[in-house]
Amino acid sequence: MLVLTLVWTLSCTERKNSERENRIRRIVFATGGCFGPCPTQVYDIDSSLSVKFKGVENTDFKGFHRGNVTQDFWDSLNIKFEGIDYKQLDSAYNQTVDDLSTELIIYDENNKIKYIYAQSSSLPDSVENVYNWLLKRLDRIKLTKTQDSLTFPTYLDRPPIRTKIKFLPPKGNSDK
Repeated sequence: MLVLTLVWTLSCTERKNSERENRIRRIVFATGGCFGPCPTQVYDIDSSLSVKFKGVENTDFKGFHRGNVTQDFWDSLNIKFEGIDYKQLDSAYNQTVDDLSTELIIYDENNKIKYIYAQSSSLPDSVENVYNWLLKRLDRIKLTKTQDSLTFPTYLDRPPIRTKIKFLPPKGNSDK
């Protein structure tokens, strides 16, 4: 009887953990733009556990991909961002220049958006720890290449437009 009670208690506890009320609906995380081989990529993960990915430069996966995360991953992501009180963070952390540029867009359950642009070395330690945790986990997401052109609400995943600048001769006296 004691064993049965213990099993029932553990199963109820496990059920409560899997039914966590996450307050975040979607996270878009983009990286890129440093004076070195930083990855230019963007992940879009939502509460349905689906992932969209775009790899541009310095990443193992180039092009558009789709995948899924586990409920445990999604719960952990929510817990980490709630733990640093993401809603109270500044919108920009850019006191440095030669480190990984990041963009983070968090959509909450009320469709409110928190946008954070940062240079990774400028982040408060607690936030940098969450970013690093996320970056290490992103490599574990199984992605499948897709021919779809996926769109993302970010800027870092767009390489700069390189144009040829033409200089016009100065106006004024000219040889005739």
